[in-house]
Amino acid sequence: MMRPIVASLALALLSASAMAQEVREIRFAPGSSSATVSGAVVRGTRDIYSFSARKGQKASIDASAVESNVAITVWRPGTRLGADDEDIQGKALPGAGEGEDAQRWAGSLPETGRYLIVVGPTRGNATYQLRLGIVAQSSKQPASAPLHPPE
Repeated sequence: MMRPIVASLALALLSASAMAQEVREIRFAPGSSSATVSGAVVRGTRDIYSFSARKGQKASIDASAVESNVAITVWRPGTRLGADDEDIQGKALPGAGEGEDAQRWAGSLPETGRYLIVVGPTRGNATYQLRLGIVAQSSKQPASAPLHPPE
């Protein structure tokens, strides 16, 4: 009688861990100031990316999909994901908050740290490209942290 309970508990734990969303870090290639990643999200799901930047750096984020049905939310450093990644606790950047259906954001980053970009469909499923560009505030030099697409 104990084996079915243990098996059910193990299956529940495996399912919960499989549901946890992977946060994929975006890094620039050496000498580059931008990176592009591609992905696909189905209705009710989202992809989460992160990037590190310094206060004052200029960033541009652009999400595009063939059917123009993808939106981004950009979260400031210190944002935390809940256990199921549905509960995000933090502050979004103005113009790229939840419910704003932003496809682009550009501006000066308000603080140093790890930012999150959440990509989701606005309707149906979406196959998308996400481009991130970062330059230093005082020049057009590439950001110091190299970026690469997720593995």
